[in-house]
Amino acid sequence: MTQDDAQDAQTDAGHGKATWTGSVRWADAASPQAWLPGGAALPPETVDEPAAEQTGAEAEEADPGQAGAEPMGPDSAADASAGGAVGGADPVAEDVSDDFSDEDPPADDPSAAEDETVDAESSVELSDFARRLADDPRTGAMPVVDVQAAVTQKEAEASEQTIYELRTAAQRLEEVVIGGKRVLTRKEVANLAEVSTASARKLWRALGQPRIPEGEEAFTVSDAAPLRRIADLVSSELVDEETALQMARAIGQMTDRLVVWQMEAMVEYLTEEKGLSDSEARRASLDVFEDLIDPLQDVMIYAWRRNLAGALGRLNVNVEETLGIGGTFRGQDPTMPLARGIGFIDLVSYTRLSQQLDSRELGRLVKRFQFLAYNIVAAGGGKVIKTVGDEVFFAAETPLAGAEIAMTLLEQVQADESLPKCRVGYSWGRVLSRMGDIFGTTVNLAARLTAIAEPSTVVTDADTARILERDDAFRFSGRQDLNLQGLGEVGVVEIHRDSAPRISTEDIS
Repeated sequence: MTQDDAQDAQTDAGHGKATWTGSVRWADAASPQAWLPGGAALPPETVDEPAAEQTGAEAEEADPGQAGAEPMGPDSAADASAGGAVGGADPVAEDVSDDFSDEDPPADDPSAAEDETVDAESSVELSDFARRLADDPRTGAMPVVDVQAAVTQKEAEASEQTIYELRTAAQRLEEVVIGGKRVLTRKEVANLAEVSTASARKLWRALGQPRIPEGEEAFTVSDAAPLRRIADLVSSELVDEETALQMARAIGQMTDRLVVWQMEAMVEYLTEEKGLSDSEARRASLDVFEDLIDPLQDVMIYAWRRNLAGALGRLNVNVEETLGIGGTFRGQDPTMPLARGIGFIDLVSYTRLSQQLDSRELGRLVKRFQFLAYNIVAAGGGKVIKTVGDEVFFAAETPLAGAEIAMTLLEQVQADESLPKCRVGYSWGRVLSRMGDIFGTTVNLAARLTAIAEPSTVVTDADTARILERDDAFRFSGRQDLNLQGLGEVGVVEIHRDSAPRISTEDIS
């Protein structure tokens, strides 16, 4: 506001008149229309029709409250007459920027000095007036119109709308996934399945689901069928309750990891290939997954059956024949029922790299590394047991298969320019398989060997080397006797490829 605008505002306020300042209506504090944004509460005719021109006498008659006010100077009277700012209840003044000339008064104008004095006094009075408005309970509590606040409010409303739409889409998808609406309490679903609430709660926990408070409608009618099926397995004595719950726990843990993996894969695709932000990708994935449920479910059941067939075939393998040697050697423990080749591959300087790369670059590195590892292990007939950051833990059914996987992993990772150097530790021996994991001294030995291996090498223990050297597939060098933590003194050698056939990697790119 210019100084002239401020003076007009102070003068009009002092005479009980209304004026426009920006987009906010200022009025006499005694009026119930005090602080009216945009004049929304004023009669339409007072906004649309300009006030009629009045003489000073008419103005005084129309507004008796002005009688005790100081007489307006010649400039103010002329301005009021030209703009029609005086007269009628709640008149609307014209834009003050059009009512005043920017030309300076003549140097010999005796009113110039007086105007300067009036301007200074008006400025002080205006400050006092604004302070009184702020202190007055009828005006001080009113919101100040702020353009930025209005924009922020619109953004907040848009955000709330987005959240509402997201929740609605998620709820619709949930009903498709779980087979209906949540209408049953835990007691009601147990009664429907004809099992005790205690048994239902045990199975629910085994599947990795959260505790549901009594009385909360969290279950669908479809939830009763799995409860009944597990109960039938136990009641028929095909398995006992503990075994049934252990199998259910395996399903819960594997499927939890499965769905998280699949969701993140979809988000990654939408961000990198479609150019969406992370939040946009997560929102869009809700629509995409609605069409993926049936295909992914079919593939999951197919994969489970194929893997089950492989596991059943392995049950026919005689452990002693698979071991392939007489006498005893490190890792041969009668309490360990399975003989397996165990290996770990580890990226060198991964910790340093993870601090240098941004999250997207680090994600691409890990994704590429795990892609190679999973494909090479599978092509070699092995199984990835688990991955931990930059490390992949794998198992193979024969000594040669495990060694070939180890060598191929090293060669392929080293050849990939997007990956750092790696090292591999490998050992053959007996292990215990429980809860989808593998345990035993052989696992510990392979992990220790990986930790001491030099970059770009595959190392094994002397006992495993003796088994492998029966064939000309590999050769060995640099034997050292090292004291490994928790294992004692172990002969360590480096493995090199000789005549071993290579795992085909043509379709791995």
